[in-house]
Amino acid sequence: MDTKAIFKTENYEFISLKLLRKKRKWPFEEQIASKEAAGKLFQMLIGEEDRETLSIVGLDVNKYINNYAVAHVGTLSKSIIHPREIFKYPILSNSDSLIIAHNHPSGCLKPSEQDITITKTIVKAGEILGIELLDHLIVNDKEYLSIRNMYEELFNEE
Repeated sequence: MDTKAIFKTENYEFISLKLLRKKRKWPFEEQIASKEAAGKLFQMLIGEEDRETLSIVGLDVNKYINNYAVAHVGTLSKSIIHPREIFKYPILSNSDSLIIAHNHPSGCLKPSEQDITITKTIVKAGEILGIELLDHLIVNDKEYLSIRNMYEELFNEE
């Protein structure tokens, strides 16, 4: 059989992805092993944003930051969150776990029903992918709230 008949001899473009390890100086050089360290980090990064901003910190097995990304910038009062946008960066950087956070520009840290629902979804997606969601924080410029502290059962459901 003539292989030229099976395979066209045209040129095709392929996309390749290459990971490069870059040394970065993070605001916190210690492990992000506590809610306090994570809360302060996210307060500094997104606490003063004027629109809801969802950020992700991916952590290696020793709880050092190996990636940071803004996954979505929404409106004054809401942000659309989808698991594929949240896990894209941790997957590409070989994260063992992650912490997500979003700000409430109003300053009120009370979690909405959507905040609770998306936390459940991200926990389940993380279980499938093998990347544990350690916490979902809500921040403003002065304080933070840990959804895990309020709703531990969301992180332990089967």
